[in-house]
Amino acid sequence: MARKASLEPIQTTRKIGKWMVNLPSRYSQTGKRERHFFRTKDTAETFCNQARTRIGNYGTQAALLTPGQAEEAVQAFDKLASFGVSLNRVLEDWIVRRKQSQSSIHFEKLLDEFALAGRKNRARSAGYRQSIQQVRNRLISLHGRVVSEITPREIEEAVHGMTPSVRNYTLKILSCAFNLAVARSFATENPLRKVEQTHVVSKEIAVYSPQQVATIMSAVEENDFNLIPFFAVSFFAGVRRSELLRMDWSHVNTRERYIRLPKDLTKTNQGRHIPIEPNLRKWLIPHVREAGPVVPISHNMLRRRERALKSKHQIPIIKHGPRHCFGTYWLAMHENINRLMLSLGHTDFETTQEHYAKAATKKDAQLFWKIIPKPFSATRKVIQFSVA
Repeated sequence: MARKASLEPIQTTRKIGKWMVNLPSRYSQTGKRERHFFRTKDTAETFCNQARTRIGNYGTQAALLTPGQAEEAVQAFDKLASFGVSLNRVLEDWIVRRKQSQSSIHFEKLLDEFALAGRKNRARSAGYRQSIQQVRNRLISLHGRVVSEITPREIEEAVHGMTPSVRNYTLKILSCAFNLAVARSFATENPLRKVEQTHVVSKEIAVYSPQQVATIMSAVEENDFNLIPFFAVSFFAGVRRSELLRMDWSHVNTRERYIRLPKDLTKTNQGRHIPIEPNLRKWLIPHVREAGPVVPISHNMLRRRERALKSKHQIPIIKHGPRHCFGTYWLAMHENINRLMLSLGHTDFETTQEHYAKAATKKDAQLFWKIIPKPFSATRKVIQFSVA
């Protein structure tokens, strides 16, 4: 037989919690029968007195409910019955979400703040800021939405129809942006954790042929001489574009023949040393300085000058082409994948092997590493291009 419910302390045989109070389901805040145990009779009686006061107050307040309020309360209890949750718990959750919404910001504002936030005390690169802006423009359907209320399903719908690679890159940027939202209390969780990326079939990387590289370098030499360091370091050292735009001549040591990239300059936040190959040294010698930016122009200005050069050499642009050329032809020439990983700043063997192993012949590699500038006494019509 069930013990009779009572708001009076009952002594038990327990060693700890010798006094018990039975709280009937109709009086508990959870809507379920509760048992509370106390070490002393005094603490148990205090609990009973507090419970009686609360029950009395609730009874008085309930008597003051209008018929409409009472009906609404009954309907709420009926709807919650199958979920096993109390009305107070639902109300508390709603209040939390409401406060979160009021302290949150709109989606487009989040991306604007993310673009300005920087990473590890370093400003975003111009290229990455442009990518963030593209994502912002691409996801118009999320504009005006409060960040804390955006669901994984809404994000799935927003990126629907994108190509797998674009979709994955968009999700990657969004995930970083929502991490910032959580850090700044604009949201309680990152919805991207519940959105899966699309599997992308790996394609063979595209590279310029040695003849195309020679043509590009010749066009640079004849039409935009001051951009030679940018193109030479891109092709013959494989430095990422964003890293190169932050490079200083103090990072280049032509005497000891290496480029030192400090960790606060690199994409992966890991410093690295890149050997300066003989042909790269010849390209850099006329331009090297003690200090100062290697590329002393803005990202937008660089893009305009690249377009002007393309109209001269007429070689189709390959995304990340210079860096891929370096990795491909260096590995074909030296056959040391571990050394290449260090130069490229890769963090896993598979990436380097998948992209660059057996991607070029030894003969093409020899041609590539013999691309050098013409002598100053030459007419600067064509680049000196030695063929073995």
